[in-house]
Amino acid sequence: MSNTAIKIQTPIIPVMDWSLARMQVFETCPRKYYYQYFAGKMAVAQNQKNKDQINFLKSLSNEYLIAGDIVHFVIRTFFKNQRKGVEWDLNRLKSFARRIIKDACNYSAELRDEIYKEYKHIPKSILEIYYCEKESNTLINQVGQKTDQLLDNFYRSTCFEPLRSGALHPEALVERRIGFNFPGIHVDGIADMIYPEGDNWIIADWKTGVKEAEDTSLQLLVYGLWLIKQKGITENKILIYKAYLNERILEPLDFSKIQVQRAKARIIQDADRLRELEDFGNEGVIEAFTPCRQEKVCAQCPFKKICTRN
Repeated sequence: MSNTAIKIQTPIIPVMDWSLARMQVFETCPRKYYYQYFAGKMAVAQNQKNKDQINFLKSLSNEYLIAGDIVHFVIRTFFKNQRKGVEWDLNRLKSFARRIIKDACNYSAELRDEIYKEYKHIPKSILEIYYCEKESNTLINQVGQKTDQLLDNFYRSTCFEPLRSGALHPEALVERRIGFNFPGIHVDGIADMIYPEGDNWIIADWKTGVKEAEDTSLQLLVYGLWLIKQKGITENKILIYKAYLNERILEPLDFSKIQVQRAKARIIQDADRLRELEDFGNEGVIEAFTPCRQEKVCAQCPFKKICTRN
């Protein structure tokens, strides 16, 4: 009788990337998810044509997102300058945002008209301008009014004073990319603000839309998980908030062991759903990614001119 041991190899599970942004694209429209995460990559979906065009379209942002993106950038710049001892007043914040909007509109029109200029910092490109759906001046005014209101509330509202002060703490993290691993899963995200306050750690997320009906936020729970895993902070020392700039509300949310388990379970479930389609995406099987066929969603999608919705 042979004494040779039989070795059973455990199958290697490929690491699946998870982020809330990735899941939001997937749940909004699986076809958009295919274009965003597979179609433009040179190493996968090799039967997919127009990869250069797809990679360009991925950079387009619609008017509903652009105001939020700009406000987040201006707030980050504000705190960065404060740390250096440079104080920007409200007028400077607003004018900075307006300049970013104007540059983005001009740049988008130039791309549309195939006029290529050199920029020190490449502006964002706006879907509605590129697709000739809106005049530049109209969008500049609309987005400018929105950013003016949001920045005014950020700068003046007393409810946000703890966050404005907390951002100056030496250990504060502002728009910090965070990441950690579960077995077979890499979790990724960008936290708006994390800082210590006494014995506690505060996590806050700037919201530029209307107040949400949900009683918690997976995004903030994920940042709490990062604090637990990376810094060894216990659940009872973590406080999480949504900061609604539009409505001047700082809303505390529940962060407990139950919520931590809920976040872990959700991430694992999401990763399993994405993993089921990974091979189809890598092989360029676009038919496996069903288009949502929702008129409002399609209207705001950067891939709408190339999307095959069959």
